[in-house]
This record gives sequence, C-alpha cells and structure tokens, in this order.
Amino acid sequence: MKIKCSYCGAYIDDTNATCPHCGAPNEGVVRTTSTQPLTIEELQQWYADRHLPPAETTRFFIGEDYQGPRAFGIYRDPQSGNVVVYKNKANGQRAVRYQGTDEAYAVNEIFQRLKQEIIEQKSNIAKKKSGNGKKNGSSDGFDIAAGVIGSVLGCLPLGGCLTTILIGIISFVGVFAVATVAVFLEDEPNRGYYNYLSTPYYFSTDAGSSDYHGWFSYDQAGGNWSDLMRVEIAPEELKRNKTARQYFISRDWSPELGCPDFTASVQYGDLVNNFQVNQGYYQYGNDNYYHLDTDSAVGWYLFSEVLDDWYEVDYDDVPEDLVHSTTSEDFYYTPDWNSNTQISDFEDTEYFTEYQYNSDSGSDTSWDNYDSDSDYDWGDSDWDSGSDWDSGWDSGGSDWDSDW
Repeated sequence: MKIKCSYCGAYIDDTNATCPHCGAPNEGVVRTTSTQPLTIEELQQWYADRHLPPAETTRFFIGEDYQGPRAFGIYRDPQSGNVVVYKNKANGQRAVRYQGTDEAYAVNEIFQRLKQEIIEQKSNIAKKKSGNGKKNGSSDGFDIAAGVIGSVLGCLPLGGCLTTILIGIISFVGVFAVATVAVFLEDEPNRGYYNYLSTPYYFSTDAGSSDYHGWFSYDQAGGNWSDLMRVEIAPEELKRNKTARQYFISRDWSPELGCPDFTASVQYGDLVNNFQVNQGYYQYGNDNYYHLDTDSAVGWYLFSEVLDDWYEVDYDDVPEDLVHSTTSEDFYYTPDWNSNTQISDFEDTEYFTEYQYNSDSGSDTSWDNYDSDSDYDWGDSDWDSGSDWDSGWDSGGSDWDSDW
C-alpha cells in the first residue's frame, strides 16, 4: 500500500526501506508479506518447501559462510551476532550487501535476489522446452485454413460448379471487406490544418499505424503543439469529414496559418516514430536514466546516488527532452552498460528480470500494477517439484563480476 513519507510528503510503497524521492528512512517500513520469511531459518524452510536444487547448483548458501567463488549467501556471525549478506564474485572477492542486526531486512535482501534468480532460471527452462515457440508442431490458424482451402480446390475439377461457387463466395467477401473499409475511410478527416473556434488544429494520417491517426491542437499562449489527443477529447465537429471540412484550411503549412509547421515539431517526430524512444541509458545533466521499454510513456528509471540503486519514475517526472524521439538523441545514450559511466548495471535489477520474464512468456507488462508477490506464484505451483528442474538449473549465465 502507499504511505506518505514523513520527511518530504511524497507517497511511497510501504515496503520501501527508504524514500526513493528524498532518501529518508521509512519508519513504517513493511518488509514482509504473509508468505515471506523473516529469519534465516524461515528462508531455509522456504527454499526446501519449493524443492529447489542443492546450494552447489543454485549457488545460494543460506545460513552458511561459504568461502568459494560464485556464491550468494547469508549467515549469522557467531562472534559479533551480526547478520551478513554477501556475494562471492567469480574471482573469489567478496562483496558484502548487508551487515547488521536487522535480520528481517537482511533476509529480505537475499530473498529478493533468490526470487530474481528463480525467475531467470524458469524463463530459460521454459524457452528450452518451447523450442521455436510452437507447441507439438502446431501451426498458425491461417496456415491451417489456407491448407484446407488449397486441398479442397485442388481436389475439385477446375470447371466444376462447386469450385465456381466457392470462388464466388471468396470474391464477394473480399469485395465487401474493401467496400466497408472504403466507406469508413471516406468519413475520416483529410490530413492538414484546421481552424476551429480560433484555435489551429492539425489532423495527421502520416503514422505507419492507424492507431496514431488523430488530432493535435496548437496552444497559442504556450507556443507549442499538444500531444496526440484522445478521440473522446477531440471536438465533436472535427471527428468526421462531413462536419470537419468546413473548418479545413490547408493541407500544407504556410506562414499565414498563424501556427508553426507541425511537421517540424517534436510531436510530428513522435508520430512518425510511433511514439518510441530507444531502450538504454541516458545522461541528462547530472542524472542517469534508463528506459526499459520502447514506448516513450512507460519504463523510465532514475539512478539515485543516495540509495545507490535504481527506482522507477513517473512519465510526468521524466525530462521532456527524453520522452521525444527526436530530442532524446541529443543526450548521451548507450544501449549497454558502460563501467565508465560509474553507475550500476540496470540489468542486475529485479525490474529488468521481470521485464525479460514477461517478454519471454508473452504476458502483459503493467508498470502501474506490478507486484512481485502477487503477479508471480511463489506457492504450490507446478514448479514446486524436484522434476521441474530436470531441464537444468544453470547459474553460469549470472553476472559474477558485479557486486550483486
């Protein structure tokens, strides 16, 4: 649930240990759910209940100070009593993630990393089982239908009455579909400039997808074209050519129109690029951003020096220069992590892992409704038997050179 930060007043998740906006500690942090382990012993039981492979395979050593390379672990130091969460890199060097007396917090750190690894392993195994993505040699419905029609036509005499009837039906359906589309398009407004109630408008049909055909209005006070207007917001008189044509001014821009050339605007650039911004790292001033999706409106993350971690930011809080395809190119960009940027690798985060899993499984990615415990079945699912891992848990692909 959302709670208000007692320091800056921003609303944050009650599971955040610190406020992602100001870095202040969350005094009312809720670190666990009803199914989440609180102690090292509970985490060991959670691990056993899911019949995961042995630690030597998963490389997660729970309750053990493992000294070998390539390992994640948690243990209680018998001398100090502190709980230590660590990662041993490929070269054997240890990176300590947490060391202190808050056992619940320490368990949560290794627990989240374990869940991330499980998701990655299940995704890899699912891809191995699915092969090319078609199960049991199945083909697309269109291919099946085409094969059936072809077989029928091939078995019928060329001059047969049934063949003639079948061809006539197919031709009629095709002509009817074309006529329907033509009638629909006939009532669509023409591309160009309009003036409605002393406000300039532009109707575009320039995008590659009809989903992006629509209206833009010009704000004379602000001197900017608006973003693409939703259909329900556009003036009723402009929605159909029958009524919109009385407000039509010109197909092409001229200085007499009283507005800038729409085709020179960043909105037009968004339109022809299907409102996409490249996935990868951006540097805007002193801030480092990562764009996880190609859709410019979702998937933006900011690296916090205070938290030493990434956190998601709302579209409205992302600099406008970054959300437009034509202006985002003006800022430092790289699709891959570069150690010279001195920021952590975004691909090490749970955000990236979940995005990859959802992409591989074909499920819908919802950034507003994401919850790692509710959207993924960590209980008694089909994955909870030893045979689930027969396809092979492979930790060799993990990034053993990073700190976490």
